Amino acid sequence: MSVGKILVLAGMVLTTVSAVAPAAALATWLKHHNAITQDEKLEFTGRAGFELAPLDSYDCDVHVSTTLKAGTTTGTVDTYEVTTDTCIGKGGFAKCTLLSDEALGLPWTMHVESTGGAGRDIAITDVTLKSTYGGAGCQVPSSNVHFPKVTAKPNNQATIGSVALSGGDTADVVRAYGTLQAVPANTFGLG
Repeated sequence: MSVGKILVLAGMVLTTVSAVAPAAALATWLKHHNAITQDEKLEFTGRAGFELAPLDSYDCDVHVSTTLKAGTTTGTVDTYEVTTDTCIGKGGFAKCTLLSDEALGLPWTMHVESTGGAGRDIAITDVTLKSTYGGAGCQVPSSNVHFPKVTAKPNNQATIGSVALSGGDTADVVRAYGTLQAVPANTFGLG
């Protein structure tokens, strides 16, 4: 290959890298459509749970507190709290009362991930929940579920009002589900 062709190829590579670098730098958390300049708190409340099969499920009202890291597409889930008296079980959980619920390994890491094209979701990794149940006729004394990844799909990427949760456990037997409202709603987004 001649020196001239090498220089032309090198110029093409530099042009491509310089065109891609600014686009990658734009990926960040947004507040009112602008990149956040300091870490921000975003909370979520709503109904979340898990199912072992379509007939065996358990869900409760939850409150989640997160920290969005400025200048990045990463953050943490700092707290995951369950309001135990709101829980409803079906199937094998129908007669169960939640006695305790513990979110293990907090803070959990979260990051924005591309879903193809301009689409983006929030991936929360290494989610582990340990629960104990009681009640006359309860068929499940405890559960300890690990989800390698729970996806939080925003209703609107630019102004998140709510997220839909989904994900499977390590064996893909237990499925996570739920819908959580952002607090404050429609303030933060994904860039």
